[in-house]
Amino acid sequence: MKKAMRISILACIMTLALSTNVKSQCGIYLTASDFTNKQLSYSEGSKIHLNNSLMETPYVAIVTRDKKIKLNKNEIFGYVDGDKKAHRFYKNEDYVITEEGPITVYMQVVRVAQSKGYVVLKKYYFSKTPGSEITSLNIHNLKDAYRGNEKFIDLLDQYIDGSNAEAYDELHNTFRVNYVYTKTLKESSQNLEK
Repeated sequence: MKKAMRISILACIMTLALSTNVKSQCGIYLTASDFTNKQLSYSEGSKIHLNNSLMETPYVAIVTRDKKIKLNKNEIFGYVDGDKKAHRFYKNEDYVITEEGPITVYMQVVRVAQSKGYVVLKKYYFSKTPGSEITSLNIHNLKDAYRGNEKFIDLLDQYIDGSNAEAYDELHNTFRVNYVYTKTLKESSQNLEK
């Protein structure tokens, strides 16, 4: 009886793992340049398996008409999912690209254990360019990444509360860090015109 129950539970887990792995994917971005230019590979006639299930593997499997290809996640940029959301692989982890601006903003959904179960949180990250290092989105990391850009750092202190670097600016329809960075660029170009 216990053995049959274990087998049943294992079958349910395997079904769940496979169903989360075989969602529709639209294509692969092989490089950051491909992402910037919206150049998808394996976008037609291929099945893409991300292997982001309970038994996560460090590669993406692509099945075309005549062959199966494995690409290491740490050697490709990312992919576009069935909902047309772009994702980036960084250190074999999957990040949703939330905003493509002068600063690329990413999001991950994480489960944090608590005394009774867990809570689901959204964590935000950024990179200076689409292909550069991904870092947690907070004031300290922004100031560190842009330490040579004094105007940006000054505007960060003016526009962003120290604990809320992840703020989304509804009025300007962008993350506040991108609004502030764009403001820095505009002020710099106006100073050059004078």
